Amino acid sequence: MNADFLVIGGGMSGASVAAELSRHGSVLLLEQESQPGYHSTGRSAAAFIPSYGARCASLRSLTLASMAFFQLDADGAIDVPLLRRRGLITIGSTEEFRSAGQEREHVASLIPGHIHELSPAETQGHLPGLKLDWSTQAWFEPDVFDIEVAVAHQFYLKMLSANGGVVEANARVEEIQRQNSTWQVTTRKGEFQGSVLINAAGAWASEIGEMAGAQTIALQPLQRTALCIDAPGQIDCQHFPLVLDHSGSFYMKPDAGQLLISLADEKPSVACDAQPDELDIAHAVHNVQQAFDFDVRRVNHAWAGLRTFSPDREPVIGFDACAEGFFWLAGHGGHGIQIAPATARLACALITHQPIPKDIDSSGFVCADVSPERFLNNAAAAV
Repeated sequence: MNADFLVIGGGMSGASVAAELSRHGSVLLLEQESQPGYHSTGRSAAAFIPSYGARCASLRSLTLASMAFFQLDADGAIDVPLLRRRGLITIGSTEEFRSAGQEREHVASLIPGHIHELSPAETQGHLPGLKLDWSTQAWFEPDVFDIEVAVAHQFYLKMLSANGGVVEANARVEEIQRQNSTWQVTTRKGEFQGSVLINAAGAWASEIGEMAGAQTIALQPLQRTALCIDAPGQIDCQHFPLVLDHSGSFYMKPDAGQLLISLADEKPSVACDAQPDELDIAHAVHNVQQAFDFDVRRVNHAWAGLRTFSPDREPVIGFDACAEGFFWLAGHGGHGIQIAPATARLACALITHQPIPKDIDSSGFVCADVSPERFLNNAAAAV
């Protein structure tokens, strides 16, 4: 099968850019699993956090430029709201928070919205069960939301299909060649051809780049563990905000009548179907119990996912400098869901040689910050 655009990877990044490109030509999306979104997209914490990665100008711009899509419910094409306000409280022990005020003020200066300190009584009011020495200093970010990830992902896949795009599942890539200005991709489902090859393969992006003869970018998958526990007996946790430990030892949020807990770990991994480690599960429970008077009797469900980062932890978005017609859309780390609407529009504009969308351009976004060319001849970046 031939297409103008071949997209490898059917997670949120691949599905959204495939949908945007389907307005401009024929698109074929290749997914190695039996259904798109099996890996990182399907295991996301499903949170939209403007302050997450706010110190990085490119991530800040792409996050804010994605908000309109989520707030407008894709121009009325989706029946349920994509965002539900959750809020975020950052907590920490008294010792940890001695120097945290300056950090809070800096983050608050970078993003819209009102981030403010909470008194111990206010913190306890939001978080029953929180231990006293974790209540003395905290701050609240109201404009944090739960994302309906599956609904947004399906919207893009339906958009792709409506515009004539095709999804080939169970199509793990085995070989990539460039012949006569055409990419030939051999998969377990057969051979496919296209003029432009978009690498949205997540944890497998470096492997795809190597197959295509593209430049070497040391993308690193990092495993993160999460689990669900029952809410403590007398405490109504369903209206809890997302809770983040300032030191990074855990985060927690309500999820389908339970509490989702993550160790917030970053364990280097190869690209794989990540599985949770029993020790990491135990550490996550322990860390939560350090802060809360919760009696955790059992873990209902546990899982792990891979968040893939570039060496400088900024996204990699742009044409490869060594392989003509090869486009990188990778290295989004834990930001892939919340920046997908903007990265898809940005990537589509770059691939079709159109101007950068005005809302992204006006935010001060600099393409060079995310271009794969920044890694050329930079051995130090691979450390």
